Parts: sequence; structure tokens; C-alpha cells
Amino acid sequence: MSEMTSVVLPLYSVRTGLVPERSGINQWNALGRQRAFGEAYIPVPKGMRSMFPDFFPDQEVLFRLITPDERIFSAKICQQGGKALMTNPNRGICDWLFRKIDKSELASRMRQIEKNPYTYEDLGSVGIDSVHIFKNKENSSIVYHLKPASMGSYDRFLNGKLPTEHLD
Repeated sequence: MSEMTSVVLPLYSVRTGLVPERSGINQWNALGRQRAFGEAYIPVPKGMRSMFPDFFPDQEVLFRLITPDERIFSAKICQQGGKALMTNPNRGICDWLFRKIDKSELASRMRQIEKNPYTYEDLGSVGIDSVHIFKNKENSSIVYHLKPASMGSYDRFLNGKLPTEHLD
């Protein structure tokens, strides 16, 4: 028998309603060490962690995550207080999203060269501002699946409504 549960995570800051310039999906644009274009993580808001403390494994425990383009990554919850969902390699978790927004590798390269971080408007242009994460437990193995979710999905999730549609 399999058990399936899910949560929705925003691709933006729930405090500001904006995509942070140097963190989250724009971690590649952070100051400090040299970063490769595409380095990213998905924020795990404190409220979601409080409501569903057992959804993800403990911080730093590795698990498998399948992205919308069917790539399988080693992933973990990390950063202070477990506020980030990251994959190894770090660029894997949002590679599908960047291709969807930029439409071409040249556009992505220009974004990096020009240090032009992704914005909430970029998310709006493709109709995605959240991701729906499914936890599929079969026997002793747990696998997580990530699907893009439409605009406003995180707010609807907080109000008790899971997304019914998933975007390609």
C-alpha cells in the first residue's frame, strides 16, 4: 500500500511577496563566493515547517527528489532552521524553471552576464509562483516529486486547498 501526502512551497518570499534578489531561486546571484548560474533553492517557510514538521526528513538527511523534467536528484533540507530545499548539484532543483522562463540558453546566459535576477513578474509570465511537492512512501523508500503550481497556489494551500492542476 502506498501513502501519498503533499505540500506547496512558494518560489518567492512570503514576507515580501517578491522573489529575493540574492537567495532562493536567485542564489546564483548571491554575494560572497563565486557561484555558477542556476544555483538555487526553494524556500521552506517557517509557517509550513510548523504546520507539517514531519513532511520532510530531518535537516541534512538525504532523500530522492524528482523534478518536473523527470530528473532524479539527491536532495535535503538545509540552512538555519531548515528554511531551504536544495539538490545536489545545487542547480538541479530549478533548472526546469529557468528553462521555462528564459526559453533559451542564450537568454539564460545573458541573464547571468547582466546579473539580472528572476522576479515575481518572471514567474507570472509563465504562470508559476509555487511548487507542489508530493511525498510518496512505498515500502521503506520515500521519494518526493516536485511539480510546478499555478499563481496563488501557496496561499490557497495555507487556506486548506491543495492545487488540482499541475503545469508542465
